[in-house]
Amino acid sequence: ELGWGREVPLLFIVAERDSLLPLHGMRGLFERAADPKKMVVLLDADHMHFCDRPEQVHELFRSAPPVHAMLQLDGPVPPFGELCPAEHALTAVRGLSLAHFDAHLRDHTGALELLDNELMSELSRRGVAIDVERGGYAIARG
Repeated sequence: ELGWGREVPLLFIVAERDSLLPLHGMRGLFERAADPKKMVVLLDADHMHFCDRPEQVHELFRSAPPVHAMLQLDGPVPPFGELCPAEHALTAVRGLSLAHFDAHLRDHTGALELLDNELMSELSRRGVAIDVERGGYAIARG
């Protein structure tokens, strides 16, 4: 188990189709982390969704065979057009980060309520599809 000697609320924001940091590896890390913890999986997203200019960076990565030779990718890297829009990752990361910090650093009850009960419906309302995992179990897709 990963431990810091004190409670540290963790929020993992990961990509379902991450070619560099596969979801099964992120789940393994999540399982080793102490509670309280939450993992939000951005559906149909890849690693580069969390970069600036994700479309360009993703396609550059796909077209760079020497980099791929040094990595053991978790399958072929799909074209960006087969993944979720870049705006979904930006919306999710902005909202989740702000809610997480407000909930745990400011003790904001509205932010905590959003994270605990309204997260999937709020992001779904904005067109963003996620899975949420708490303590190792999955909640159905929104």
